[in-house]
Amino acid sequence: MVVGESPLKDAYRLVVWGPWRRALEAAPAGWEIRASRALGMAAGRLPTDARTRVRANLARAFPDLPDAARSAVARHGFAAHFSNQYASFSFGKVTPRSSERYVRWEGLEHLEAARVDGAGVVLVHPHMGPAQLPLCALGAAGWPVHQVGGGVTTTEKSRVGVWATRTRSRLEARLPATLHDGRTYLRACLRALARGEIVLTAGDGTGGGVELGRRVTLPVLGHPFRVPVFPA
Repeated sequence: MVVGESPLKDAYRLVVWGPWRRALEAAPAGWEIRASRALGMAAGRLPTDARTRVRANLARAFPDLPDAARSAVARHGFAAHFSNQYASFSFGKVTPRSSERYVRWEGLEHLEAARVDGAGVVLVHPHMGPAQLPLCALGAAGWPVHQVGGGVTTTEKSRVGVWATRTRSRLEARLPATLHDGRTYLRACLRALARGEIVLTAGDGTGGGVELGRRVTLPVLGHPFRVPVFPA
């Protein structure tokens, strides 16, 4: 969800990455996720181009969905997007004791079994919502975790935009994991797997706003869609 540069966007950045962020980092664990979702739900009610595109895509994918239901789904989509955009607010607050306020686990016994066997594990996540929170929780619990991502995408930004990006990078540096650029040499990930460690990667093969790896075109919800070769 990309919104063009503007003075209004800069004013929003100054508030969200300044006093809003500091207030949420001082709040009890988990409150910052609720606040980000609430902010997204509010944004999902505004008559913006982004909201129009989301509703149009929902109409294409689910033509029988009532208009009121499309509006509700769109609002929750904005909530998921905002919780992902500001997930870095949580990276300094996720601990083994607080992680249950962020992530609900099912199937951790499979990771335990792999650890006993000394086997590496590749975890494929759907790339929806705050996708790095499970990575953060696993790392905080002492698991050796890695993430394959899209690297840093450079776009033209205002001076305030550059400041916000640097602030986000500083917060993301608290993530207790090793990050790898999926556009470069990935031998380090193979070595990590050989050591019995965990590698997370997005199932849609997309990171930093770019597509990674080879693609094939397949029908998805009745429309042609480029998907990574791996899950196909």
